[in-house]
Amino acid sequence: MDETDLQTYWDAFAPEYAAIQAESQLPLASRVEQVLKKRHLLPTATVLDLGTGAGRFLPVLAANAQQVVALDISQEMLKFARQAEQTHGFDNITFVQANWQTFISRVGKYDIIFASMFPDVTDAKEMEQLLQLAVNGVIFGHFIRRQSQLDTIISRSVTLQSPDDTFNDAVMQSRKNALADLGQTYSVDHLIFKTFEPVDRHLLLMDLKDQVINAEVPELLEAVARLYHKKQTLKDEICYVYELLMVTPS
Repeated sequence: MDETDLQTYWDAFAPEYAAIQAESQLPLASRVEQVLKKRHLLPTATVLDLGTGAGRFLPVLAANAQQVVALDISQEMLKFARQAEQTHGFDNITFVQANWQTFISRVGKYDIIFASMFPDVTDAKEMEQLLQLAVNGVIFGHFIRRQSQLDTIISRSVTLQSPDDTFNDAVMQSRKNALADLGQTYSVDHLIFKTFEPVDRHLLLMDLKDQVINAEVPELLEAVARLYHKKQTLKDEICYVYELLMVTPS
């Protein structure tokens, strides 16, 4: 997609994305804050939040920096991010709507560059561009795994194909390969979250139908019926793994 298409896509997705963030029970931002403080990456003077989205990390970043630049290609995403600023009463955040490569070509350095669930910077050229802007470190964060107890039980009866979604380590592995190509060392931390979420029988079935071949749909229907029995909703234990990839420019 070109820049206009990307902006259109993320603008359209912004309300749903912000709602997902607001409903999340995971203390992700506070756990990330703990890791970055432990590694002496926070507090700091300046932070670039690359692909800030709905501003999930802005309260943590703004509380630990003198100045934060919240960058996103989507103006609609930035509207939600500004709400996060207003809710917490910060006055040290600058919002910028731009393509990240266009933006970094005309700015100076930042102490820390932070990018969570950011789809770009996956090759050596892009990585080198970003590292040149960071004084103390570049931090990437990404959910690399989501394991559902209900899915695990059902997979004993049918073969579930891995969904093509955001919960995989492909992006982070590409970044590690890029760093290896540059001869750049890095460190990794994994944050593990367990939560219980209500799962509607119909919604689970609709979701899992996309993960089985047509021949196994009858077995899937039977497995779900057995699992739920006469209930419409079950509590699902879900484990999330969030990876932090931290790079100190050499």
